[in-house]
Amino acid sequence: MAINVNIEYIELPEVDVHVEDGKVLFRPILALRNQMMVKEAMLMAGEAVAAYACRDGIPCVFSTQESTEIPVLPDGLAGMYALRRFMKRGQLKSLPTRHAGIGLDRYTQITSPIRRYQDLIIHQQLRAHILGHRLLTAEEMLQRLGATEAVTSNMCQAERLSNRHWTMVYLSETPHWHGEGVIVETDGSRCTVIIPDIGLETHLRCQSGIPLNTRVPIVLEEANIPELRAFFKIDD
Repeated sequence: MAINVNIEYIELPEVDVHVEDGKVLFRPILALRNQMMVKEAMLMAGEAVAAYACRDGIPCVFSTQESTEIPVLPDGLAGMYALRRFMKRGQLKSLPTRHAGIGLDRYTQITSPIRRYQDLIIHQQLRAHILGHRLLTAEEMLQRLGATEAVTSNMCQAERLSNRHWTMVYLSETPHWHGEGVIVETDGSRCTVIIPDIGLETHLRCQSGIPLNTRVPIVLEEANIPELRAFFKIDD
């Protein structure tokens, strides 16, 4: 039995969207050095617990991701954008299998039991093992996690739609908005642009042959709140 999970280690611009005193504000989520140190420590903890579970025969749920053949990619943000389409979805399995995305042969998530049920159930399993209580089988753990998957997916979708809604509200209230975008993909006279300041991805017309990772000034043409869509153009 395997459960699909959304585990991504691709770094694309992210913003925190929140409303304060009636104003929509955007705060960039930066990849700070201390955050990278915490991330590495979390990976070490997950690998250590997975190894401990294997050594002592403790039924466990392992986070896995299949490897995939990745062609030569461009540098910079365009490379990260292209990499996303090649990465396969992570899965939860009862047997330790390699997690290609983080390069570990066995790994489980353990460090966030307050916000992630997988981590909580692993904590409970370790505690039961230490105290000599009955352990859940791996299948029982996967069944419980599977029951929560739909709820978790719905919550993530609700958060994405909320952020999108408030971004459209902000743009509709700022009709002359202008900013900077980064070209991450081109197709003739069409290109895909990421707008780091507001965390949006958009498609627009551009000069044919423009290099990837080029930063271009863009201006808002229209924001449609009901459809959660915004249209931009390169500012001449």
